[in-house]
Amino acid sequence: MDSDNDGSGHVQTYTCDGKPDQQIIACNDGTIRNMAKNYCLTPSNTGAGTGDLTFQPCELYPSVPDYQKFKTGGSRSYTDASGIKQTGYEYKNVKSNLCVDVNASGGHGNIAIYNCQNSDDQFFYFRNRGKVVNSGRLRNQKSGQCATADNTGWKSNIYTTPCTDSRKQYWTHYENGEVLKHGIKHVYGSRW
Repeated sequence: MDSDNDGSGHVQTYTCDGKPDQQIIACNDGTIRNMAKNYCLTPSNTGAGTGDLTFQPCELYPSVPDYQKFKTGGSRSYTDASGIKQTGYEYKNVKSNLCVDVNASGGHGNIAIYNCQNSDDQFFYFRNRGKVVNSGRLRNQKSGQCATADNTGWKSNIYTTPCTDSRKQYWTHYENGEVLKHGIKHVYGSRW
């Protein structure tokens, strides 16, 4: 799920790039938000809870309206290419009780609210990386130096430097093969 660059506007499928507009949070109040602007998933026809989905400012006072709330429906499990079990869910708009759907064949395109059909393009999942295999400093065998990120944000250059106690040198290796800077929950680009 991806929004127009800055975390607002139209919602569509797009190649995963790990940027904050693709970091999605299912909140306890029923809203689905992105980390870029903390905007809520909102259907274009708010009166009916239908139409194309966009990320718009959340309406929290006096309470979240039903058209900005979602609940889970059915679920499906499968094993991904890394051998990790993933569980996808239908997300239904509370106002219309209809499903979040990729508005095109093949799973690519704009995302909208549509009649629930128990089809693959209506199941979404928060990717499971599997168990933590290892964590700590990632040391180069030849130099003895540690892999170091140049900042603590979501996007960093990586180089080797003498090992220290810096958080920039702590990494987590997951069962699916991904290695992430410790404390970061997403990867920019492909696997390391």
